[in-house]
Amino acid sequence: MLLQTKDEEEKLILSTVDQLMKKYDEKYWLDKDQKREFPIDFLNDFIKLGLGSILMPEEYGGIGKGVKLACLILYTLNLRGGNSYFVHGHYYNTALLSKHAGKRVRDKYFKDITNGAKVLSLALTEPEVGSDTTKIKTVADKVGNNFVIKGHKIFISRVKHTDFMILVARTTPYDKVEKKTDGITLFLVDLREAREGIEMREIKTMSNTNAYEMFIDGLKVPENNVIGEVGRGFYYLLDLLNAERFMIAAEMIGNAEWFINKAVEYANNRVVFDKQIGSFQGVQFPIAKVYAQLVSLSSYFTVDPKSY
Repeated sequence: MLLQTKDEEEKLILSTVDQLMKKYDEKYWLDKDQKREFPIDFLNDFIKLGLGSILMPEEYGGIGKGVKLACLILYTLNLRGGNSYFVHGHYYNTALLSKHAGKRVRDKYFKDITNGAKVLSLALTEPEVGSDTTKIKTVADKVGNNFVIKGHKIFISRVKHTDFMILVARTTPYDKVEKKTDGITLFLVDLREAREGIEMREIKTMSNTNAYEMFIDGLKVPENNVIGEVGRGFYYLLDLLNAERFMIAAEMIGNAEWFINKAVEYANNRVVFDKQIGSFQGVQFPIAKVYAQLVSLSSYFTVDPKSY
């Protein structure tokens, strides 16, 4: 394993992940991918083991660890032949909530999120602006004690299978702010209560991504569900997106190490003209080169992203 920890508590948590992946092995994930099914049984077990609460505060029943442990968990899932795509969104969303949610949101929702009763997704990307967040066209207007939201989102991952969604919208128009990064607000949307204001359509993709297009019209969100301050959402998003970059990098290292292990196994077992193909330098050198590059990349994780 290229990514490891010296912390005894983290080692124990990672051993739990290893045990979980013995149940949900490579065959399980291949079957889910071929059938394009959401791995709800895996997710339920993952949550029951407390693995979804890594980044949640201890005072709300969470483990209170940082992004580095989340990275190690995601890495381990992929190293064992799994697909961490189905849980990484929950991690970077809880990273944002733990840092920026106010007391009302914390008191009302954090215990449910910590015990796994609620899973999170993020609605950011839009058809005409991609991830250029400052140009989003989804708007939220204050009406009484609610914000009424209208807009169009696309490639929203796993949203049909989550309980809460962090929704990104403009509360001040782009042409009325001094800085283009101002006027963006984050909302915690309870999807069980919001079905009437949201229409979802699954996007057919080549892989089992469970991505959706969302049409939002007249969605009411209580003002108490604003995350942090109104108009400051862009700056909070940076914490989420930076954490996500660490996590995706760890996932890719896990994927690459899995592929290298498979290549080595095949090279050792495949025999041609009474010789293992792994005995030939033409096979050895490319594998060794890729492994050396991967070791170099993994060294970045010796720096603990404590700021997250």
